[in-house]
Amino acid sequence: MRILIVDDNTTFLETMSNILLLDQHEIFTATSAEEALEVIVKEKFDLLLTDLKMGDLSGIDLIREINNRGIDLMSIVITGYGSIDSAVEAMKTGAYDYLLKPFEVSPLREKIEEVQKELRLRNNISFSLPVNEQILQDYSIESSLDEYERPFLVISNEDPQKIANEYKIENALNIRLGFARGANEIPPTKLHLLQHQIEEFVRTQEQGTIIFKGIEELFRVHSWTHFKGFLDEISRNILSSNFSLILLVEEKNQDNAVSHLLIHDALSLLSIQAFNSIISLISHPLRKDIINLLKSHRKLNFNKILEELPVTSSSSFAFHIKKLVQEDILEKDDNLYYLTSRGHYFAEIIFILEKIGFVDPGSKIRVFNHIRRAKKPTL
Repeated sequence: MRILIVDDNTTFLETMSNILLLDQHEIFTATSAEEALEVIVKEKFDLLLTDLKMGDLSGIDLIREINNRGIDLMSIVITGYGSIDSAVEAMKTGAYDYLLKPFEVSPLREKIEEVQKELRLRNNISFSLPVNEQILQDYSIESSLDEYERPFLVISNEDPQKIANEYKIENALNIRLGFARGANEIPPTKLHLLQHQIEEFVRTQEQGTIIFKGIEELFRVHSWTHFKGFLDEISRNILSSNFSLILLVEEKNQDNAVSHLLIHDALSLLSIQAFNSIISLISHPLRKDIINLLKSHRKLNFNKILEELPVTSSSSFAFHIKKLVQEDILEKDDNLYYLTSRGHYFAEIIFILEKIGFVDPGSKIRVFNHIRRAKKPTL
């Protein structure tokens, strides 16, 4: 792993570097948050190990600035026993975990191993089709928990038992999203632990339902892409036909654009699963982007399309262009590509699905409003 260590204590930096170099990591160091930022914008790292208290900018300030700049970097903060509250605050800001000084080498190595598991999860998940960032308009789902199989696993950012009681669920298995490190509590930063608990529930039960309240907490500490990938991994590779996943979104957040996007994207994710076998050509994000671009611009040459889209590989791009031509989605005339009548039809399908948030009736995932009231709510 490429690790950046930030601390204003040069002796500590040297000690940490020597330890981690022995573990075959590639180590970089900085003596201030300001210096670290200069390095981070130029180099790609897997992990940031940063002291909490430093000069003008603290470790929390550093993590916050990294997030503000949209830099994808996992972080562990290092602090003394008297600053545990600040370390927890750093996790709420987006840090993966924290270490308390003084610490032995083994806890440090264990946390780095955890980070490696988290990174493997993020790198291996298959991403769903990205969705245009438009606010979902009025959309409601009516259903009852009576339709869902027992037992229930309740994951919540508040007391899971309260959620179970509210929905009149007996003998639910409970997991809380939080930073207090209590029993059955998982920090929102640790997606791989959350995935493990869901996998364990599915593995040990013949059927069941997962109720997940607090998905906004995941979005606060993870990038949109990582959150979508995590949800897609759960739906594609963990849930079987005997299991359902219910995502509860707070009613009070319905006027919030982030919550609308969250619902919209989850629903659109389900639409991809419903139509993969029918319209697999648009299941690849680049092909979808090409279709949408040509819908707006009518005719463009290869280089102009390449310039307009966030493409990292021209050879991969050429493959998808060729695929769309072979399937009569695109035609080429004098080096200009344009949508065929079939291509325009596909473009309209994409538009409609994203606009209405289509839900596959056979899907095992639902997104509901969490309405707080005494009687059993209609979801």
